[in-house]
Amino acid sequence: MNKIFLVFIISIFGGCFQILDLETPPKAIKGFLDLSTAQMNSEEVVKLDGEWEFYWNRFLYSGKSDQTNKNTDFIYSKVPGNWNGEIVNGKELPGYGYGTYRLKLILPEGNDTFALKTPDLATSYRIWFNGELLTENGFISDKAETFKPQFLVGISYIRNPKLENEIVVEIANFAHVKGGFWESMRIGTNKGIHDFREKKFGFDLFLTGSLLIMGIYHIGLFSLRRNDRSSLWLGVFCFIMIVRTLTTGERLLFSYFPDINFEFGLKLEYLSFFLATPVFSMFLNSLYPEEFKSKPLKIILFSSSIFILLVFFSFVNIYSRSAIPYQLVTVSSLIYGITALVKGSIRKREGAFVALIGFLVLFATIINDILYANVVINTAQLSPFGLFVFIFSQAFLLSIRFSKAFFNVELLSQDLSKTNVAYSRFVPKEFLSFLQKQNITDVMLGDQIQKDMTILFSDIRSFTELSENMNPEENFNFINEYLSLMNPIIRKYNGFIDKYIGDAIMALFPESPDDAMNAAIEMINSLKEFNEKRISESKVPIKIGIGIHTGSLMLGTVGDSERMEGTVISDAVNLASRIEGLTKVYGALIVASEITLYNLKHPEKYKFRFLGKVAVKGKKDPAPIFEVFESDEDQTKNKKADSKVHFELAINAFFKGEKESALKIFEEIFAVNNSDMAAFHYIQNCKTSKNIEIHED
Repeated sequence: MNKIFLVFIISIFGGCFQILDLETPPKAIKGFLDLSTAQMNSEEVVKLDGEWEFYWNRFLYSGKSDQTNKNTDFIYSKVPGNWNGEIVNGKELPGYGYGTYRLKLILPEGNDTFALKTPDLATSYRIWFNGELLTENGFISDKAETFKPQFLVGISYIRNPKLENEIVVEIANFAHVKGGFWESMRIGTNKGIHDFREKKFGFDLFLTGSLLIMGIYHIGLFSLRRNDRSSLWLGVFCFIMIVRTLTTGERLLFSYFPDINFEFGLKLEYLSFFLATPVFSMFLNSLYPEEFKSKPLKIILFSSSIFILLVFFSFVNIYSRSAIPYQLVTVSSLIYGITALVKGSIRKREGAFVALIGFLVLFATIINDILYANVVINTAQLSPFGLFVFIFSQAFLLSIRFSKAFFNVELLSQDLSKTNVAYSRFVPKEFLSFLQKQNITDVMLGDQIQKDMTILFSDIRSFTELSENMNPEENFNFINEYLSLMNPIIRKYNGFIDKYIGDAIMALFPESPDDAMNAAIEMINSLKEFNEKRISESKVPIKIGIGIHTGSLMLGTVGDSERMEGTVISDAVNLASRIEGLTKVYGALIVASEITLYNLKHPEKYKFRFLGKVAVKGKKDPAPIFEVFESDEDQTKNKKADSKVHFELAINAFFKGEKESALKIFEEIFAVNNSDMAAFHYIQNCKTSKNIEIHED
């Protein structure tokens, strides 16, 4: 397992080095860079690093500066770098101020399509190419009152380059503690620069998406298992690093929202840095509390809180000075974290070695970011990548941990599972669930709950006649064979058996009437195959009727302290049973109440027709009922579907007392489909002038 993880790390690092563009480019010397021999093909991108001319407190092209003296009063300044600490006229420069960087550049011949990859400079700028304004970011000024900072990374396309060219970058900074040429500017062909930026954007977007998925995943794990706080802190850490990825590097946040408030954006950047260390420390403490002690954790939390509050309650000119002091806190915390993981590895803590490898990668990338932020090295922001590797290591460990946990649970609960399975054969687990009981031992006499459900009654037609031709053993075998066919179908559609009444089944569907309807249809269809088998064995095929009704019912326990059972009490159960009995009257396979059809999510999926009404004892209004003929033989089903409109017209005519008109329609329907027993039943009633409403006996 550990070897697999190490191979993954090595392969990821190989791809990362390609993205970083670590090849050593030509360097500018004394404000001059010769790229005439550079192979600037469509893929080549060159950094304009080295010594640039630097003019302090002067804009060479903006304002009222005297351009005739632009070749005097300058120093050579290293790019990329800050102007902080540069010596001009014997004085050390502060971070606040303004100035101009100038570079003479010779480009290769044979190519007139060049572009610049412009970084975010501290903290507003204008770029001129051969005296022509190329692009600007924010608003430069020699006064803090009129200056406007902005971070916006972009591409500037060069028109009509010469053999020898001049790049002038005017920078003003009255916001950040560091001023100057923070990052490398790059030049290349239009395609090369565009592809380079797309790769950088793609890398940041990939990290953002990966961290988002991992963050949601670990927060989700915590919501399911609240006692494991390591998932919470790791998920929060992922979201913090998402903010950092969006506000550093290619600064996606500023690219997509260029008008965002500079102060707000910078606060997000600093907060993501100041929050990362304490949250990550809490994560390590939750994983390995005996190695990552509480006392050092409290010191880290207290120190970090000071810097976090500083960001919240001060301005950029104050809290931007706190980055370097906090880097010491971060490095100290990282070193302590490595020490804790080394101890955990030595003590054989679960997953400590893999976590150590991932943490070392994260440590290396954070050190890189610190050096990069202080312009010691010129690479890129890599801490999100390091986090990605570390989180992958944790996901790797999580899979191992869950596998072991599941294995142990299976061993420990094997006997209990067998016992629960045995109980569930007599008391449905759904019944316990509705009573909010974990085990059968928790059930008390009188426990009850009221709930809306759909009731399904199923009964074998003429079972008494069938049973008379079988001995007791054959009777039991037949019933069990039939129930073994029907019960899995009921469970398949989220139902459970409440009770068996001889050959009859009473099932409850708590989630949706659609479940009961689909179960009924599949029960009829499965019965057809069951009958084919019986016919092949020279046995009589069987028929069943199914009644379905939806309503409120009471589930509970009845009996006494020595003998009790679960049962359902409701007039909805009585009506469902009554509807099942009407399947014999109408020769229907499935009959459902109107309220059941009304609550179906997709009633258009089923073929049904209005049959009439059934009056129930204790109810003022009779209940409308419908035949569901979805499972009829294809020929019969098609004929019923074709005659549905006329059939229901005849029903309405019958209830209006227009018996002759109804009789004529029913006879026409029966003439076309002599298997339509409902039509035949109404014909008999029309002729005898009986009321079709069926009342309780």
